[in-house]
Amino acid sequence: MEQKTMKCTKCHKDTAVQDGINKPNGFICNDCIKKRKTTTVVIVCCILLLVLIALVIYLSTSKEKNAIGFDGVENIQDSVSVTVQEPEVDFILEQAVAQANPVSAGQTIDNIESFKRVFTENIQKAKKLNNGSIIIPNINILFHFNSCAISSAGNELLEAYAKAYLQTNKEAILLVEGFACNIGSDNVNNRISEQRAKAVKNILVSYGISENKIETCWYGKSRNKEFSYSNMEDYRRCIISIK
Repeated sequence: MEQKTMKCTKCHKDTAVQDGINKPNGFICNDCIKKRKTTTVVIVCCILLLVLIALVIYLSTSKEKNAIGFDGVENIQDSVSVTVQEPEVDFILEQAVAQANPVSAGQTIDNIESFKRVFTENIQKAKKLNNGSIIIPNINILFHFNSCAISSAGNELLEAYAKAYLQTNKEAILLVEGFACNIGSDNVNNRISEQRAKAVKNILVSYGISENKIETCWYGKSRNKEFSYSNMEDYRRCIISIK
């Protein structure tokens, strides 16, 4: 009895009917079926391999983002506090130009403690600004009635003022202004205010300030309306400032 054969739609080979399968798209031999299954398995394996590689890459990337393995650092804080140090300012007091605030009743100092404190604060401000200048606070020296004698406290304040000035480049001109109270004639008050200004200048010179860096002027009682001191004694003064 002759064996019935059919042609495979894949390989076009005559194959016994029992060695294949009839499908809607035609007869397929067992050899082609085996090849198809093998191809499917290979494709599935390749897909799984690609998925595995992608997973490894993802985990590796995620590990780097968490900073694991960076010099042994395991965790990174969400917020980082950064301290920025201010650069040191190259401020040289010996090269600074001395300056003063405008002279007024509220801007003069009459004791050494306040003068040292304010001058120290001004040095710190000058270092921050670094504009080549330093403000020396204006001071005032008080006198007794009809006297040009300087008290020991006044001497100490003038000495501190002179030391402050001598720390600068010593180019600024000092201004010493003499005043008197309203008691007495104009001539008497003019004379005593002149003597007070010259006495202060002599003290400053004795502490090392060059004489040609000090200017003196005196007003007697002619400018007293510019000030509003509570006591008559406060008008008997000299004001020292940077011109």
